[in-house]
Amino acid sequence: MKSVAERRGWKHISHAHFYNIMAQIEAETQSASLRRDFGSAAELHTNFYENWLDEDQIRRRVVDVRHFIEQLDQFD
Repeated sequence: MKSVAERRGWKHISHAHFYNIMAQIEAETQSASLRRDFGSAAELHTNFYENWLDEDQIRRRVVDVRHFIEQLDQFD
C-alpha cells in the first residue's frame, strides 16, 4: 500500500492513512476482495500484539494477504 500511495502522492504514515488509501483503491476498483484481504492483513497486524487467532485462522488470513499483495502489485 505504501508503494501505491507513494506513486500517487498520498499520505501513508499512519493507520488512518492506510484505511483512507484502501477506501480510495476500493472506490477505483470496486473490488470487494481487496477490502476483505485488507481486513485480513489488519487482523494479522492486531494479532501480532494480542495473539488471539489460532494457527488455522492465521493460515487462512495469510492466503488473503498474499492475494492482496498480488492485486496491489498490478494496481497502477
